[in-house]
Amino acid sequence: GEVPRAWRSWLVGVWPETAVTEFRYPVDALKIPKDASVSVRVTYVGLELCGLGGDWEELERIQLPTRMTANGIEVHGFLQPERSTRSRVFDIPPQALAQDVLVLRIEPEDASRVSFVCVPFPIADL
Repeated sequence: GEVPRAWRSWLVGVWPETAVTEFRYPVDALKIPKDASVSVRVTYVGLELCGLGGDWEELERIQLPTRMTANGIEVHGFLQPERSTRSRVFDIPPQALAQDVLVLRIEPEDASRVSFVCVPFPIADL
């Protein structure tokens, strides 16, 4: 089959200091109508695309459960790694849009475990 362009590379932190990823969006610039519902589509990379290659191949990469918050409000709880890459759509809580900046934070369950082998659930598309 054809591999969509978004799946060809992805964002993943490989050290504890980079385990938490934040995306910041100015709410005014998003021009969201006052009573509109807002959602975010995320493509999380599945285990089938998370090979290491080379000398790291035998170590096997472990994906840690990962969650998303919007301005500190949970968008989705800790997701377990899945076998297949797929996109999901999550609603942004309306109270998260009441601030000037929308901060989407993606974090592993235990950032202290993050290494080249143990990684947060990689993100291909947001």
